Amino acid sequence: MRVALTLLLLVAAAGCSDKESSEPKAAAAPPAKQQKKEPSKPPPKRDIAWLTRLHTWEAKLGNDYASVQSTGRAVARKEKPGRALRRALRVVAACPQTLRRKVGEPRAPSYSGTYTLLQRYCDMTRDWALALIADRSDPGAARKERRAEDIFFLADGELRTALTAHKDLPKIGGNVAWSRIEPRLTRIVSSFVFRSAPATSGVEVRCWTKRDWQIVKKELRAYTGSHDFEGFAYPETYISLSPAVCAALVKLMHTGSRPYNGRTAFWASESVGVLSHEAQHLVDPNASEAETECRGMQNMRTFGRMLHLEGSYADYLADGYWTYIYKLHTREYKTPACRDGGPLDQKPADSAWP
Repeated sequence: MRVALTLLLLVAAAGCSDKESSEPKAAAAPPAKQQKKEPSKPPPKRDIAWLTRLHTWEAKLGNDYASVQSTGRAVARKEKPGRALRRALRVVAACPQTLRRKVGEPRAPSYSGTYTLLQRYCDMTRDWALALIADRSDPGAARKERRAEDIFFLADGELRTALTAHKDLPKIGGNVAWSRIEPRLTRIVSSFVFRSAPATSGVEVRCWTKRDWQIVKKELRAYTGSHDFEGFAYPETYISLSPAVCAALVKLMHTGSRPYNGRTAFWASESVGVLSHEAQHLVDPNASEAETECRGMQNMRTFGRMLHLEGSYADYLADGYWTYIYKLHTREYKTPACRDGGPLDQKPADSAWP
């Protein structure tokens, strides 16, 4: 997920003048079977509140589970008594009760399957914790833990498919006025990540209208606790991009616009950077945001050329990103290891950076 920068900093970094070509013309009406979907309806406040409670509960549960692990290691080293581990396990064993009290059953039918899976997860987590309290050497404890984790991941996947970000969208390219799957960007990301055709990779690059994007962000903020962002990847093959990023990419692809300064130059660089960053999440879903950002930035030249930008202009966008945009990121997205010749340099023998 890419965090958005403040508009004030954007303009300061990109320069003062604004040389831009005209907006691309809207695409022709799609075939009947690809007609636009109805706009998404804003979720009721109660559903957003439920997602927020769920996020808070999951974060607390994760901390409790981490406490069990760290306490277990301390007990194994004889730095803490066994009762400390039992105390930490009892907190985790209360999972079914805390789920009911802190989250509660959702009123939205689309979330009911998630809640049922979380109930199963909590029951299995309780059994695992109680087994370890009774006998820390229980040979079946590890198996119970793995089964519980599998159910939790199923619950997470079930919920994400119920969010607006996962709704069915038509496949339409160009500058259009509704949310859609962008075919050309889909082909580019599929080729980069999986070296395969879109039909076999499952990749979808999704462009959203301003209205739908606000709904997508509102739900995702509640469920993940994230702040503002211009794009995100989920779970293994989906990428969602903000209207501003999609508009900038469409302009680069379809109008021949090659801005060199001003706000449009910023968005040209930012849009290629966001696309490359989110594609890198599909390459390595487990990498940190800082690692993903560094590797994505180094692939901006590649993505620029895949977008059919001239090599010199693709280089210009990558250089501008490193010079102006990267330094404005929050700490989560930066690391001293991201530098020419540094640990995250993908081509240490090459003097070109990024």
